[in-house]
Amino acid sequence: MLHKIETKDGAIQIDLDEKHRYWLDGRQLSGGTKVAERFASPSFGIAANWAARCAGARAQEILSKIMSGDAELNELTIEKMVKSITNSHWAISSEAKDVGTLVHAALEKLIRCRLSGDDDPEPPTHTGAAAAYQAFCDWEAEAKPQYLESEKVIYFCDPKTGKDYTGTLDLAFKLDGQLCVGDFKTSKVFTEEMVAQVALYANAYEQCTGEKVKQLYIFRLPKTEGDRLEIISFDFTVEWRKFCRAMNELDHFQRSISKELKEQIKEIRKNV
Repeated sequence: MLHKIETKDGAIQIDLDEKHRYWLDGRQLSGGTKVAERFASPSFGIAANWAARCAGARAQEILSKIMSGDAELNELTIEKMVKSITNSHWAISSEAKDVGTLVHAALEKLIRCRLSGDDDPEPPTHTGAAAAYQAFCDWEAEAKPQYLESEKVIYFCDPKTGKDYTGTLDLAFKLDGQLCVGDFKTSKVFTEEMVAQVALYANAYEQCTGEKVKQLYIFRLPKTEGDRLEIISFDFTVEWRKFCRAMNELDHFQRSISKELKEQIKEIRKNV
């Protein structure tokens, strides 16, 4: 799908394909999520620990069945059990992503209805998605944000280097007259990577609109009924803007190294 973006040098069209990849004039761009991953070393430790816990829980489940006689051990079942334990985190991750996608879509509809003045859409019926949706609606009723954008494709190009990135902003809104940029998360934790990601979006949004963002918001939406919405916020300072440019530089540098590495490996192995 093509998204038209106005820049100071004229309009550009970013193509967002079905695999959620961004393209500009046939060149694939890094999205804000990918750029933020360069700043993600603490998140890797969290992900590794989580994957280990998933494998442990699955192993305990399987061993309990063996001990109770509900599962038989033989060459075939052992192979299946090993695969089940090894891939346990992928199964959970896939389901979590599906719920996250459902929540994002539901909140996008809600905010677009607010912007257009239409009646509220039907809330999701999935238990986890419904809990997240309702938690955000409760915050909205109390905070009374003035919505500006929902699921907006944004673009940043460094005027000095020409290095760029893009992404899809979850929402832009005003609170007490201050411009805020927000991101929805359905994970169980907050990470530095999340803050870096929303900062990159704010940096690009400023360039696209010419307006100064004051606050960065991350909404950690619950997926369990009765759980509460958690919100963290940061002032979008000069230091953050500098850091966003540095992350953009790092992403381009790392991609150039990766490209050169692949080319050299290909050349070496071609002559073997």
